Amino acid sequence: MVNKGDTINFITEASEEVFIGIIYAVEPRIDPRTRTLPIRAICRNDDEILIPGQFANIDYILNVLPNALMVPSESIIPEMNTHKIFTYKNGIASEESVTIGMRTDTDVQITEGIHPGDTVITTGILQVRQGMPVDITTFN
Repeated sequence: MVNKGDTINFITEASEEVFIGIIYAVEPRIDPRTRTLPIRAICRNDDEILIPGQFANIDYILNVLPNALMVPSESIIPEMNTHKIFTYKNGIASEESVTIGMRTDTDVQITEGIHPGDTVITTGILQVRQGMPVDITTFN
């Protein structure tokens, strides 16, 4: 929920600097055509870096789940009324039934089924089968 008094972070096309604004007005509903929520915010501009009419890319954090277990969305295999993923344990693929929660554009929250520290297989998952020997490559 977006409220008056909340803070936003934004950058403009003219600067890489991250600015902080305070929301002072929120439209009462989302525009059904553009699926946007018009808001107005105010930001200090002591150095006169911001110019009226500039476009801004805004970040607004709706909710923070500090202990959320997130996996890449490509590792999730949807099945009828459930989801599964494959984990890597001692050189073998292990199929795990999972319960998903919130999503971002790249990640999915896992609420049940795996634990922190488990190694999740993210590529080649359609060829992997339960108990199959697996070689993994890690990327940093």
